[in-house]
Amino acid sequence: FRDIRCKCGFTCGSIVVLKKHMERFAGSAEHGPALDDPADELAGPAEVEIDFECKCGFTAGTKKALEKHFARFPGDAKHA
Repeated sequence: FRDIRCKCGFTCGSIVVLKKHMERFAGSAEHGPALDDPADELAGPAEVEIDFECKCGFTAGTKKALEKHFARFPGDAKHA
């Protein structure tokens, strides 16, 4: 498990959550990925694409989480 952090001290377990956090404070120098390893800059959270997204806008960090979301709305065309 990797602890993902923002410069401001915010922590989370998912790149998707960090990206949403940083979007709330776009343009602020106090917010951005807190990098432990300089090599992390090459694939920082801002460059990661969201692979698991529902039509409704819900995003998940894993395929399993997205499938769980779909299971909550069986047969609903708004969720696919």
